[in-house]
Amino acid sequence: MRIAIDPGHWSPGEPGAVGHGGTTEAAITMAVSKLIEQKLVDLGHIVTLTHFGEPDDYDANDLWPRVQRAIEWGADCFVSIHCNGADSMQAHGFETFCLRGGDDSLQNRVHDSVIASMSITDRGKKQAGFAVLKGPFPSVLIELDFITNPVVEGQLIDPAYQQQFADAIAAGIVG
Repeated sequence: MRIAIDPGHWSPGEPGAVGHGGTTEAAITMAVSKLIEQKLVDLGHIVTLTHFGEPDDYDANDLWPRVQRAIEWGADCFVSIHCNGADSMQAHGFETFCLRGGDDSLQNRVHDSVIASMSITDRGKKQAGFAVLKGPFPSVLIELDFITNPVVEGQLIDPAYQQQFADAIAAGIVG
């Protein structure tokens, strides 16, 4: 299978949500995306990242080039990795999004795999019209957890915790 992994945001162009300890969403999503990539390659799949965190990869406000790269590359599915943020420092939990009215099979597999594999609050499977979900292939946007929660931020920077996410997400992708 040809799998496109989209690390949400990137530094220094658009770091995304920032934890109280200064950890950026971009740093976490890139680290987890690379771990997912390695796990999938080890399982025999062909994987590409939509970007490598370089400031000139594309304009921070233009999301379609990520999907366009995956289309041109011939992806069978698209997985966008993010961290949530909230004003409340107590917010926590895992959630996934698929395109409103679209194919939810990839979302279901990934979501169920993470919930079954990790001790994390399930915030549910949701639908949205996010640009990165509008490609011609099954797509899922994953919100790992709330980086703005200081306890969660500490977990998200732990390489072992990142590996748990990567393993569970990869297992869900390949079904």
